[in-house]
Parts: sequence; structure tokens; C-alpha cells
Amino acid sequence: MYDSRGSPDRHLLAADIGGTNSRFAIFALQDASAALPDLELVREEWLPTAQYGAFAELARDLLKDGFVPQGTPLASLGIAGPVRDGACEPPNIAWDIRTDEAAAALGIPTVLLVNDFVAQGYACLLAALNARTRAALDIAELYAGKSSVAPLALVGAGSGCGKALVLPEARMVLPSEGGHGEFPFRQDEEAFAKLLRDSLGEKILVEMLASGRGLCRLFAWHCGEELPPAEVCSRLNPPRTAAEHATLAWFARFYGRACRNYVLNTMALGGLYVTGGMAMRVPVLEHPAFLESFRDSDDMGGLLRDVPVFHIRSQQAGLWGAAAYGVMRSARI
Repeated sequence: MYDSRGSPDRHLLAADIGGTNSRFAIFALQDASAALPDLELVREEWLPTAQYGAFAELARDLLKDGFVPQGTPLASLGIAGPVRDGACEPPNIAWDIRTDEAAAALGIPTVLLVNDFVAQGYACLLAALNARTRAALDIAELYAGKSSVAPLALVGAGSGCGKALVLPEARMVLPSEGGHGEFPFRQDEEAFAKLLRDSLGEKILVEMLASGRGLCRLFAWHCGEELPPAEVCSRLNPPRTAAEHATLAWFARFYGRACRNYVLNTMALGGLYVTGGMAMRVPVLEHPAFLESFRDSDDMGGLLRDVPVFHIRSQQAGLWGAAAYGVMRSARI
């Protein structure tokens, strides 16, 4: 059994539900009068998303052993997909979710749904305005730039490729489904692109390459082996053969290109924040091809060189962001 801390009506349940893992946490609201949410992470639980055929099944296992304090008034659930009218049909999860059904399954009166990268964006927002939260999220500046009062771009490759735009001055986060846009190939990559089109269809999306699945496709192309993401990550951390080095270099190039295009599309000159499982499992951000590709622009190279690049290294960022979103968008606690 879990111990409860404080009054249950000052708790909220936060979630970061992705294609691989569903992370849950109980947060305690410390100061309801603070301009920004003053939160304490009390406990967390991870469950494998793909093992469940419906959210209600996942909720049933989550509620075992008193994980959620009785009387918890609010749940804020980040979900890997577009949220419309309190519902989401995630592209990389076998089940959908609605706020009313989730409230019934959890026994919590108010449930909010938010796109998982909007939630990550709220974590960035807290980090940009609060040094304590920034330390909790373990944010490292990988490449320096010039400070600028401007939007922040958030990009993350995991099961898919998520994006969001953070507006610190307005204390807002704007969603994006840019990971489902078409990926731009260079001429020297066309042989690989043709192979993908022959097997996947004419439209090759960003998340088909800037993701765990994309890394596996590159590994198969360069190394001639089809392996699951966990094994590919193990082989590339660090790479040993020439083919493995080529795989990582191409993945870093593609990831940097996806980030560059999003920064240019949104004029997010305040900084690029990279999150997601792939940057934690393989040294893609540290590879020289990532920064070279990110800054590769004939007419905007100078602008891109001024954009600092940060890595959010905490796997709890989506939970912190979902909790912040819940507090800022609800009067329940």
C-alpha cells in the first residue's frame, strides 16, 4: 500500500501515456496562490501501454494498492495523439480515450486530456520560469546560442515524433502534429527514400524516420539486419562497425533536419528543447551530424546558429507538464 501525504483534495493524478509506456504520478499542490503551479511529485508508476486493450484495463491495474488517494479531485492525462472535444484516438496506441470514460474508470470527478507534447511544453514553460523545476527536469544546454525573448520549439523522437511550441510570455503551449508531415529527402538519400516508398507508400512522414522505428529502418538499410528498437539502441551505444557509425550519423542528420525545419517554421528563436526516448538511448544529439544538419541553411544559417539547443534528460518531464497543465486549466484544486 502507498502512504498518502497531506489532504487528498490537494492531490492530482498526472499521466504521460505513450505508445511504449504509460507513466503516472501523484502530485501534491503546495501553494494554490502561486503564479505558477508549486508542485511536489509524491510517487509514480509505469505500466506497459501495449499490454492493455483499453484504458479502463490500464486504470484498473493503476488503482491497485491505493496508488490514487481517495478524494483526488483531478486527473490530467497527457496522451500521444491529437486531442479534440475531450477525446483522443492515438495513432500509435491500440485504444482510444475519452474524458468521461476515463473519469468513470479512475473514480475521479474531473479528467483533462492534453496532447503529450503540449504537456511536455508546459514542463518547458515551468522550467523557463522556475529554476527549481528546471533542475528537477535535468535540462542540459548542449549548444550555446544567444538569449532571445521568443518562442521555444519542443521536439522529441520516441515511438513517434512529437512537437509543440512554447510561448513563455503568454504562458501558453500550442500543439502540433508536425511529426505527421512529409519528410524532405536530399538527392543523395533517394535510394533509401525509394526503398521506403516501395514498402510504406508514397508519403514518408517525419515520424517514420525521426523515431525508434525510423532508427530501425536506417539500421536495416546500413547493417542489413532487422532488429527491434531495444537491440538497435544497444548496438549503437556506442557504434562499433562502419555500418553502425553510418546508421547513427544518418539518424542524427535526419533528426537535426526535423528540428531545423520546425524551428524555422515557427521562428522559435528562444531555443530548441529536445526530449523523448531516442535521445536518451543513443548518442544522437551529441553526434556532429545533428548540429551540422540543424544549422544547415544557405540563407538562415546565421539565425540558426543563435538558437541554443537543450536536452531535457528527465523521463518525468511529461508528468510535470501534465500536472502543471491540470492546475493551470482547472479550478478543482
